[in-house]
Amino acid sequence: MIRLLRDADGRVQDYRFEEANEAFAQHTGMRDAVGRTMREMVPGHDQHWFDIYDRVARTGESTRFVEEAKAMNRWFDVYAARLGGEGSDRWR
Repeated sequence: MIRLLRDADGRVQDYRFEEANEAFAQHTGMRDAVGRTMREMVPGHDQHWFDIYDRVARTGESTRFVEEAKAMNRWFDVYAARLGGEGSDRWR
């Protein structure tokens, strides 16, 4: 699970990993992610990822997409869904 982190104007600046399992670590190559932010772990992470997750949180519309994470040198097939009701910044 992930929680979006917004600036004072409501723009997504980062996200924090709240839960992760071994499959996540194997798939992403990121170990010990819980409690850390994406930009802390991958400083050059592409902005479009933050934009997609922001749209999911704001609209509540789940989405599936395949995107490259250039800074990680990996491709991901992602299904993102908001957790909770309107106003929630948590997703899985």
